[in-house]
Amino acid sequence: MSLQAIIDAMTTAMWHIEISRYVTVAGCTILVYDHLITLPDEIELIWGKPLSPVSCLFLFNRYTVPIVALIDFWQFGGLARGVSNKASSLTDAP
Repeated sequence: MSLQAIIDAMTTAMWHIEISRYVTVAGCTILVYDHLITLPDEIELIWGKPLSPVSCLFLFNRYTVPIVALIDFWQFGGLARGVSNKASSLTDAP
């Protein structure tokens, strides 16, 4: 593999990482916006009534997704710079 091919591959990889970060930020922004505009309805329709299996499922789905999205944003958004990938270094050992 030539040096130019390696440089091209690295440039493409860095471009894909940058696009991935922008898409992650956009997704988190839409998620927060959706939660904010539907919060009054949630308070009226879910929190004002007794808990049922359906409302528990709704709440689980509503608040699990943002937690996972924030973890994804933290990990892939460049905020977790000090975290190492120990699993891959263990598999490389002889």
